Amino acid sequence: MLVEALPGGTWMYGALAGLAALNVVVTLVLARRLNGSSAGDGGPVDCPECGTENEGGYQYCRVCAAELPGAGAGGADASGADGQSL
Repeated sequence: MLVEALPGGTWMYGALAGLAALNVVVTLVLARRLNGSSAGDGGPVDCPECGTENEGGYQYCRVCAAELPGAGAGGADASGADGQSL
């Protein structure tokens, strides 16, 4: 069997998987920083529905999908022509 043939045994597979995962995380973080796509308009935002801390700049909560305060594109809201909420 391959595992028995390698010196060090099965722990080596775990170490290699851990290093691969770390490489992916570091690559994603660096790509995000280089592209200038920081997480948002400021600090974290707490969801008014469930209280989860979300990164700034997002429109919906990552846990319950409720709309976050200060979210919205260009001030548009979900109201009808008469100004009442839909």
